[in-house]
Amino acid sequence: MMKLIDRYVIGLYGRGAALFGAACIALYITVDFFDKVDNLFDHPSLEKFQAAGAYYFLQVPLILHYLLPSIALLAGMASVATLTRGAELATLQSSGLSVRRALAGTFLIAGLLTGFAFINQEIVLPAVAMPLEEATVALKQKPVDPDDDTRFYNPTVAHDKAGWVMQMGTIDTATGEVEGVTAIRRSKDRQTLLTARRGVYDNDAGGWYFYEGQIQTLSQASPEIVRVPFGPGGYFLLTEISPESILRSQEETLFLRRDEIHARAREHPGIASLRVQYYNRLAAPFSPLVLVAAGLPLCLRRRGQTLAAGIFLTIVTAGLFFFAQIFCTILGAQCLMTAQLAAFLPASLFLAWSAWAWAKVKT
Repeated sequence: MMKLIDRYVIGLYGRGAALFGAACIALYITVDFFDKVDNLFDHPSLEKFQAAGAYYFLQVPLILHYLLPSIALLAGMASVATLTRGAELATLQSSGLSVRRALAGTFLIAGLLTGFAFINQEIVLPAVAMPLEEATVALKQKPVDPDDDTRFYNPTVAHDKAGWVMQMGTIDTATGEVEGVTAIRRSKDRQTLLTARRGVYDNDAGGWYFYEGQIQTLSQASPEIVRVPFGPGGYFLLTEISPESILRSQEETLFLRRDEIHARAREHPGIASLRVQYYNRLAAPFSPLVLVAAGLPLCLRRRGQTLAAGIFLTIVTAGLFFFAQIFCTILGAQCLMTAQLAAFLPASLFLAWSAWAWAKVKT
């Protein structure tokens, strides 16, 4: 049965979450509005203002998708600051109630925010994708560049079943040509590095023809690097990595459901970033709960520590968590870490740290 202290803490945390959520949404819309105000009032019309209203209304799920972990942490920090400043936590401790028990309501709301994040990610965002695109086009906020459909810079690292890990520069999907190629394959006794200035994909042959480059081989049998330049006919590399698969990896997946990303990852198994995005969809909704669990122990006053210092440490911890998420995602996309590890490692590390931190909290 929920006690009075639980209702009080839940109400305190809920009001903080609503306040910070509204403030973040209002701030984003204000900044974005002034950025697009010239476009809005260029040949103003009722249809354009209606499109603007729909655009900003449909932006709310997207804003919450990015800022919900921060909102959860800010609400938790405000709740602890309120309880600490009014000496309410000290009063509860003196009555025999532990700090962990007193703040249990914050974890209940953080868990509900985790569920909301999953629903927002899997149901709401895919539902608003098309209306948001239509509103964006109506506002003419996406200028069309004729080169965007053919030439693009490719930051994706792809790998094939033969063990080649490839990164390409600028790709022209209309002709299948690429500028700047680096490919490497490692085995137990040999490492092969391919570099080329340009290449072209042959659909009939199912591979790439690379030109103006060389292959460097380093084996355990010889300490010297063997360099073999390409001949006039170039070098052919048989691989399932095609311009189409790389182009699919560049498409926006934010508005796709998790099963759709999984289907795309299975369709293009050489694109590691798609697998990382799939597992990130499983791990990302837990970010509000992880941040609350990892940040709140630092807000609690310890011997010789002020509340301001605790809030600062909490913000630093949140920054480290977001940095770890981005860093692991990059490592996973670069095939330097498995997709599962890249998605779940940051949350696992910070949850383990939070368990230790809560155990150190004086009750």
